Formats: sequence, C-alpha cells, structure tokens
Amino acid sequence: MSVFFGREKARRFEFGPIEDRDRMQIREEIKPYLLLDDGALPDDVLESGDTKLPVHDVASGAFEIMRSMFEQKSAREVLKYSPVIGVMTNSLDMNAFAMMLHLGEKFLISVNAGVVLRVTVSAYRLAGFQDGELGKNVVNASSRFSPGQDFPLPVDPERRKRALRCAMYATVAIFCHEIAHCFRGHLGKSKMRLNEEFLGSAGEVGRAADEVRSAMEFDADEFSGRFLTDIFFQKQKERGDLLHDADRVAEFESIAAGVLIALCLTRKSSIYLSGVTRAFVILIGVLTSCASAGTRDGQRPMKYLNDLLERLQAEMTAAGVEMNDSGVTMLDEKEELKRNMDVRDEAVASWLSNRPDWGGRGKPEQE
Repeated sequence: MSVFFGREKARRFEFGPIEDRDRMQIREEIKPYLLLDDGALPDDVLESGDTKLPVHDVASGAFEIMRSMFEQKSAREVLKYSPVIGVMTNSLDMNAFAMMLHLGEKFLISVNAGVVLRVTVSAYRLAGFQDGELGKNVVNASSRFSPGQDFPLPVDPERRKRALRCAMYATVAIFCHEIAHCFRGHLGKSKMRLNEEFLGSAGEVGRAADEVRSAMEFDADEFSGRFLTDIFFQKQKERGDLLHDADRVAEFESIAAGVLIALCLTRKSSIYLSGVTRAFVILIGVLTSCASAGTRDGQRPMKYLNDLLERLQAEMTAAGVEMNDSGVTMLDEKEELKRNMDVRDEAVASWLSNRPDWGGRGKPEQE
C-alpha cells in the first residue's frame, strides 16, 4: 500500500449514461489531450526519496468521491431532470469546462487530472509547512509543478489523508461550478460550450461580453456553494449549526483550504475575479445556508470566514504554495463584485429561459 494513498482499485474516469457516440464527440473536444482512461499521467508529479505519488490512484480516488457525492439523494434530486455525464482528461492544466452534447441531449462536465494533482501537491506542501512549524516529522519532496524546489511533506499518514481530502473537495467544488453553468442556463439552448462565441452570438461584444461572462462566472461560483451545501451539510442546513460541531467545522475548513488552493492557482482576468474573492463567494454561500447560529463563541459567519481565509493565505504564502494575484483583496474587487451582481440580476431571467427543457421532463429547481 502506498504511503501516499491507500486506494489500489482502478476505476473508470467517467460517470453517468455515457455512450460510445458521447466519447467520440468528447475526444474531439479535448484534443490534443485524451480521456484519462485512454491516456497516461507522468510519474514525477510528487516524489519523496524513492516514493512517488500514485497519480492514477489519486485521480481515481478524487473522481470516485466526486461520483459518489452526486449519487447521494440530495444531489440526485438536482440532477434528475438533466442527463449529466462527467469525465476526467489526462491534461495537467488547471481547467475544467461544461458543454452540451448532441445539441442539448446531455450535459458534459470535463475536469482535467491537473486539477486534483496540482491541488494535491499544494495541499501536501501546506500540510508539510504546518507540521514543520509544530516540530512534527517531515520529509523532503519535489514536484514537476515546481522544478528545482524542494519542500517538506508530512510524515503522519493521517495528515497526508487530510491533504488528499482537500484536493478531492476542490475537485467536487469545481465540478459544482461547471454544473451550475448548465443548470443556470449559461450555455444557452443550443450553444455547445460556454465561450466568447456564444456571447457574440447573443449580440454581446467587447467589454459588454466580458461583463456578461464575468457575471456568469460569479453566478456559477455562488451556486456551486449551494450545491456543496446540499452534498456535504444537509443536516446543518436544516439546523443552522454548522460552526457548533467540531467535526463539521474541520470538514468545512478542509473544503475551504481545497477551494482556496484551487482558485488561487487560477488568474484574475476580465471574466474571473481573484481566487480569494471567488473562494469567499463559494464558501459564504455554504455558511449562509448552514451557520445562521454563528460560531460557539458568538462570532458571525462572515467574520469567521474572513479570518479563516486570511490565515490560510498566510500559511500558503509561507509554505511556497502558488498563489496568483496574492496582492488582490476582496476590498479591491468590491466594485467588480457589485457589477457582477447587478449584471446577473438583470440577465438571470433570460439565462433561465435559455435552459433546455431536457426532453420535456421539466427543469431543475435551482432558481
């Protein structure tokens, strides 16, 4: 059994009602990359001495957890009107996308293996730094994602498992973001993939197109928080006491670390806010639904989340974890956030009306 990861059973990197004709179209869309079932991954993603991270096992474990999350009753209620299929590619890029297959018959969510692997390496680095600060045993490691840099990894198997959970939570959150694009009507009735071409066909050009796309990304982030709530914290949603249970708090903070790491590996642009702001949008959605009672000591959810993200950012920086746009704060993006909300509020009715009817079976109730 690997010291990195205990799963040995290989599983296919897909779920949902996938047919051969779907795979044919997907393979064309993801070129030059391959479906992970068709391709290989490098073995130098993370190394420590003679031990290498079993990358296929890690990707398979993350995909299996993502699949199992969406087989829960709460998730099935969300997905029941929409034939959603999911795959993982062998690309090491930090990316995922949503698109329609066969003019709306199915939705595809494609997540690159690079998402879970890059977040895994960063989560290990963060855990190694934290353990080193506490005087716990660590070992040196290296990664193809940071050539020429050695960094500490935790020795404790439980710490390594927690780091892996961060990466798996991040993978689920990114999947939730992409599925929100589908359910919120961002893909239109027949456009196959969310991109500038779709916006251009809708009559949006230049800065206006960027503003609409940015509002869509904000909307998808916000709704991914709602999906995460339904998947992980259904009971706490009913009671509002998420921050009163130590185990639930630990799980939320693991999700927060994974989401923050993942989004800080992306870059701010004309359509994306900075990673820390996007993480806040996703995570405050969870706390708004599940933590109305605040913390045990009376701290309000927003203050708790701000403090948590600030601590994680400081530790990530000290650990050498990649943090794009680390100098950007949510205060810097206050006006952009407001504009996203305003554009979303104006456009949301047309987005929702653009959702396919999924064969007349009704529409998901994520309004």
